[in-house]
Amino acid sequence: AGGRLCTEAEWERAANGPGSERRAHPWGNQEANYDLVNIPSTGPGWLDPVDSHPDGMSYDGIYNMEGNVYEWVVDKFALYEVSDEGPMVDPLAATTSANDEFIGRGSCFFTEPKRSVTDRTRFEKTFDWG
Repeated sequence: AGGRLCTEAEWERAANGPGSERRAHPWGNQEANYDLVNIPSTGPGWLDPVDSHPDGMSYDGIYNMEGNVYEWVVDKFALYEVSDEGPMVDPLAATTSANDEFIGRGSCFFTEPKRSVTDRTRFEKTFDWG
């Protein structure tokens, strides 16, 4: 489509919204329910259409930044830090990592998020989705 995947820092900004407020979820701090998100504790156990949860959109109007499916970012796995005094330090699209692990952000219909907007999951490049 002529675009690119976002970096982890770009994804987290899109999921959390502008400013220094740390939201619990892309939609804010309200507890998860099926109007907001498709995760095991709220959903049917399979994928929903992309536009199924308009109340769960992020501040910027992006659907499913939590739940439904993981979202790939351009970065390979690298550690980064979040500071109470400032923004996350972006690993700047690391091109290598110890195990060539890639990153899925958010959560999906079969995983409960633990930290929501900061959730990140490592996937080896040979991971088979079955």
